[in-house]
Amino acid sequence: MRLAAQVVRFALREYARTPVNLLLLVVAPVIFVLVAAEPMANAAELLGGAGAAVETATTGWASAFLAALAMYFLTRQATTADRRLATAGMPTATLVIARLVTGAGLALVGSAAAMTTLLLRGPVEEPLRVAGGAVLFALTYAGIGALVGVFVRDPVNGAVIILLIWIVDVFFGPALTSPDRVALTRWMPTHFITLLMVDQPSQHDGGVGDLGLAIIWPSLATLTAAVFLARSISLRRGRRHLHPGRMSQTLAAINAGARQQRRNPSLGLLLIAVPVIFVALSQAITEERWALMRLVENGLTTDVRVWLPDTHAGTMAPIAVASLAAVAGIFLSTGRSVADRRLVHAGMSRGSLFASRLVELSASLAIAIAATIAVTNFVFSAEQWSWFAVGLLMLGGVYGLLGLCESPRVSWRV
Repeated sequence: MRLAAQVVRFALREYARTPVNLLLLVVAPVIFVLVAAEPMANAAELLGGAGAAVETATTGWASAFLAALAMYFLTRQATTADRRLATAGMPTATLVIARLVTGAGLALVGSAAAMTTLLLRGPVEEPLRVAGGAVLFALTYAGIGALVGVFVRDPVNGAVIILLIWIVDVFFGPALTSPDRVALTRWMPTHFITLLMVDQPSQHDGGVGDLGLAIIWPSLATLTAAVFLARSISLRRGRRHLHPGRMSQTLAAINAGARQQRRNPSLGLLLIAVPVIFVALSQAITEERWALMRLVENGLTTDVRVWLPDTHAGTMAPIAVASLAAVAGIFLSTGRSVADRRLVHAGMSRGSLFASRLVELSASLAIAIAATIAVTNFVFSAEQWSWFAVGLLMLGGVYGLLGLCESPRVSWRV
């Protein structure tokens, strides 16, 4: 066990040495617990959720987000080192235990950061209950992060997959939507953890209580991660080689980019899955009630009384397209900056390179808009579909370019 302790100590020390990790420990809790808590609580009241309890649940959301990302990047970066240690004679079980203990340590660090932010906001009722819930959140997502790290090599793909799981869990969990919608919410990873954390007993605990059900997900995630971590240590994968095209510069760059996306299908799946999740499920969980919406037209502000089931899906469509466009822009530029500079030094025109990125972004945006409109058409009736599509195109273009321009500034390291 001394060897395992050394592996844990080195991993945690490496985590602390990376400035991005320390920045996330401050930024993520501030965004979720301080900035977004009140607006999300207001949204939860419209959707039949827990309302004020959302402000408490944000502590768990922040700790889960931090633990998942930290464990993902730890798993990805440690795979090669773990295989070498196993080849040198270290038992696989020792390595797996070391990684799981490190994940538990990262979960505790993220939970502590989120809980500290919550206490800074004001007095907390039953702080031990809230802190325990935050730890269960973090342990669950540490296991999820490790699993994604085993199967997904590309850091952008991995981060996006984790973000998608987290978004579905948060937005369709019992805090933001009605906990009585059993078929849609009880199978989410943190359903019972959330109810336990905000002290709202469920009516479907299966005889073992909310605490027993809340422990199932972190236990299952940890055990599954242990099994696949053990397999990945001895897994051998061949290297993939790129074969540059011999067409014109722009077409060659487009061809290479398309080939790269085929090798990383996460973006394509995301472009189709997110509209289905955001639009179709939002329609399914919308409360049948009237609500006031503030509209601005020709400089005049008007409060309009609307029937939520007729409007909610339509408002989720632009959110889905904007988020997908930004993610697509990040996909297309993150990790390619070094290669792009080498291509320019080798003689490729900057204009050709940039044009190829715009073509790739436009293709992704077209898929996202088509999927969104196809799903929205079944649950929402727009008076002018052509202008609705134009609005989605303009919004997606803005966020896509933002993702394309900003992603080279971010370095994902753990």
